Amino acid sequence: MKQDAKSGGDVADRSRLHRISGRHNPRLKELRQAFRRGELTSQGECAIEGVKLVEEAIRSGQRLGGMFFSESARPLAEKLLHQINARVEVLLLPDSLFNSIVSSDAPQGVAALVKIRAVSAKQLIERSDVGPIMVAAGLQDPGNLGTILRSAEAFGAAGAFFTEGTVSPYNLKALRGSAGSIFRLPVVRISSAELIPLLRQRGARLVATSSHKGTPLPQATWTLPLAIFIGNEGAGLPRELLHQMDETVVTLADRMRPRNLDEFVGQEHLVGPGKPLRVQIERDDPGSMIFWGPPGTGKTTLAKIIASVTKAEFIEFSAVLAGIKEIKQVMSEADRARQYGTRTIVFVDEIHRFNKAQQDAFLPHVEKGSIRLIGATTENPSFEIISALLSRSRVYVLKQLTEEQIVVLLRRALVDTERGLGSLQLEASEEALQKIAAYSSGDARSAYNVLEVAAALTQAANAPSVETRRAASPADSGKITDEIVQEAVQKRVLLYDKAGEEHYNLISALHKSVRNSDPDAALYWLARMLEAGEDPLYIARRVVRMAVEDVGLAEPNALALCMAARDAVDFIGMPEGNLALAQAVVYLSLAPKSNALYTAYGAVQEDVERTAAEPVPLHLRNAPTTLMKGLGYGKDYQYAHDVEGKVTAMQSLPDSLRDRTYYHPTSEGMEKRIRERLEEIKSLRQTKSNRTKRESEA
Repeated sequence: MKQDAKSGGDVADRSRLHRISGRHNPRLKELRQAFRRGELTSQGECAIEGVKLVEEAIRSGQRLGGMFFSESARPLAEKLLHQINARVEVLLLPDSLFNSIVSSDAPQGVAALVKIRAVSAKQLIERSDVGPIMVAAGLQDPGNLGTILRSAEAFGAAGAFFTEGTVSPYNLKALRGSAGSIFRLPVVRISSAELIPLLRQRGARLVATSSHKGTPLPQATWTLPLAIFIGNEGAGLPRELLHQMDETVVTLADRMRPRNLDEFVGQEHLVGPGKPLRVQIERDDPGSMIFWGPPGTGKTTLAKIIASVTKAEFIEFSAVLAGIKEIKQVMSEADRARQYGTRTIVFVDEIHRFNKAQQDAFLPHVEKGSIRLIGATTENPSFEIISALLSRSRVYVLKQLTEEQIVVLLRRALVDTERGLGSLQLEASEEALQKIAAYSSGDARSAYNVLEVAAALTQAANAPSVETRRAASPADSGKITDEIVQEAVQKRVLLYDKAGEEHYNLISALHKSVRNSDPDAALYWLARMLEAGEDPLYIARRVVRMAVEDVGLAEPNALALCMAARDAVDFIGMPEGNLALAQAVVYLSLAPKSNALYTAYGAVQEDVERTAAEPVPLHLRNAPTTLMKGLGYGKDYQYAHDVEGKVTAMQSLPDSLRDRTYYHPTSEGMEKRIRERLEEIKSLRQTKSNRTKRESEA
C-alpha cells in the first residue's frame, strides 16, 4: 500500500472510517467532555472543530488523538485522510450525533482531539531570550484571548502564560480566534504569585498594556528578556499586579483615541456644527444619554470627550464585570462628591448587559442629579434598557463608519509620530489600507488592531529579532503589503449577533431582497448571514416562509424547491449546503410574486377574531349515527362529483359570512390560470344558484 511521505500514514483508505452510532465510544466521550469544559482532557488533548482549525493542527505537526467526521462530511474525511497518521482512530458519526457533541453554532462536520505539547513554566521562561513572553492576566472573552495569541505569534513571542481569572485558551472560540497559533506557541497556566518571582529571577522586564496612561508602543523599551501583561477587558490588571510592572504601554487604538470633537471622525449627523449632540456637549447640558451603535464607532470616545469638556469626575463601568455592590459603592461616592460641588459622569459600557435590578440602581441618582449617566450599547435600547431609565435619557444613534473614514483614521495613525506609528516610518499602499477598512466592517478599533499587527509583521519580516528591530534604521522598516494585511486579518470581522438586532436586520434584508426580485442582493445578504455563523436551518425555515408569503400559488413549485433545499442542508451539512440555500433564494427572487394567499389568510384571521364562532352548518356535518341523521346532520348536502362541472350551488360558509371572498388571485404566473379557473367556478355556481332559485319559486 502507498505511503504518504509527509505523515508516514496510509494513503486515504475508506476502510479507516469506523462508523459508530452510539455515544459510548471512549474517544467520543473524551471529545464531548473537552468541548463541554473547554479544557484539556486527562490525556492533555484539546477538542477542535472546523476545517481550517483541523488543517492548521495537521500542518503544525500536532499529534492527533482522534478524528471525527459527520456522515455528511464523508467526502471531506476522504480528502483529509491521507494527511493523517495511520495510527489515528477516525470515526464517522451520524449528523445528529456529531452536532449534539460539537459546541458550535454551525458545525462543519469535522472535529479532532489534539495533543498539546506540555511545557513547564521554567522551560518557557528559559526561552525568553528568543522573544517576548505574553501573559494573559484576567482576560474573560475567549475571542479576545485567541486574537492575543495570534498577535503574540506575529510579534515573535517565545510563548504565553495564563494566570488566575483568565478564560481557558482551549475554549473553542479562543482556539478559532488564535487561527492555529496555540499549536505553535508554548502555553503554560500558572498563578501570578508564582510567575512574578520566576520572571524577576530571570531578569525579565515586566510591561503592562493599558487603555489609559502609558508609553506609546513604538517608544517602549523592548530589550529581552521581556514579559508583556494583558489584563481584563474592562478593569485591566489588578492593582496589586500593576504596581509590580516596570512600564505600561498603550495600544494603538487607545493611543489614537480622539481627544476632542475636532479629531473625531464620523457621526457628522450628531457632532457636526449645529447638530444635537455637539450642541449638548458645547452647552454642557447635564442630561443623561445613551449611545447606540455598532462596535468601534466612537461611543466610549464621545463619553471621554464629554468628561474632558465638562471637567467632571469620569467613572467607567463594564457591565460585563460590575454588579450591584460596585454600582452602589460608586453611587455613594458620587453623592458625597456632589455635596462638594463635584460632578460625576458614570459611563457604562455594554449597558444592555445589566439586568433590570442593576439598571434600577441608577434611577434615584440620575433623578436627583448625583450622576450624569452615559450608557453605550450595541443592542436596541428599546428592548434592552428599562423604560424608566430610557425616558430620562436622550438616545443618540451612531452609524457604522464608512471605509473612507476608516482609511482616514489608518492614514493618520501611520504618520502620527507622537501617538501613532509615525516613528516606525512604515509605508502602506492605498489598496492595503482599503483592505483593512473593508475587513474591519466599520469598526475603527478592529482596524487599528489589524494595522498594529500588520506593522509588527512588517518589522519582523525585515528584522527578525527584537534587538535588531530596535537598532533598525528607517530604511529597514519596510512597507505594509496586501499579503501582510491578509496575514494580519486572518478572518474577516463580520458584525453579527445571532441573538441581537443585527440578526433580524440581516434576515429582513434577505427577505425584502427576495420580495423585490433582486437575486444579487439576496445572495449577498444570505452570504453575510452564513459567513457570520448563522444557523443554516434557521435560514432554511425563513426561506420556506418567503416561498409561501411572497410567491405562493404564482409559482407552486417554489415551496417544494425550498423544502428540498432545507432537506439538502440537513443532509449534506455545511459548507456544501450553502449552495442549496443560494439556489433557493435565487429561484424565489426570479419567481413571479403574489401575496394573495398571505393577505387572504390575514383576512380570515381577522374574521375569526371579530365574529362569533358560529356552529358548522348542518349540511356540512358528517352523520355516522342514526341519531345524528335524525338531527339533520348532512341533510341537503350536495356531492360535487355527482353534478355537472363538479360545482354545486351549496353554501359552505356560516350565514354571517355568506358571500365573503378572501382569496383574490393575481395575474402573476400560475395565479393567472388560477384566477381564470376561479371565475369559471363562480360562473358555474351562479348559474346553478339561479336555476335552483327558479325551481323553488316554481
